[in-house]
Amino acid sequence: LLTQQLESQREFYENKLLFVEQEAMERIVIVEEEVQKITHEKDKYKVRFEERETEMRKLEQRGDEERKKLEKKIDSLSTKLNYFNKDLSEERALNKSLQENQREWVVLFFLKIMKNEENT
Repeated sequence: LLTQQLESQREFYENKLLFVEQEAMERIVIVEEEVQKITHEKDKYKVRFEERETEMRKLEQRGDEERKKLEKKIDSLSTKLNYFNKDLSEERALNKSLQENQREWVVLFFLKIMKNEENT
């Protein structure tokens, strides 16, 4: 009877151990599948990140090129503006001088007319 009870207990624990091993193996498979999914997702995000990073570098490079072009254009426009301001100053000075000469000639003309009228 004792042998039979021990044999029964041994079978019970062996079955229990087999069940626990099977359950552990199933869980291991599930965890490995999850690890594969997560690794795959990580790889996808890594690729997307690298694509975005490359795109960002291209945009930065384009921005730098655009900035340099604009700076060159600003320099050119500044040079032209300085030239035109200088030209404008010269034109104003010439205009002022011509107006002063015109006033002098008008005064001289009227003096001459008045002198002629006095003589006649």
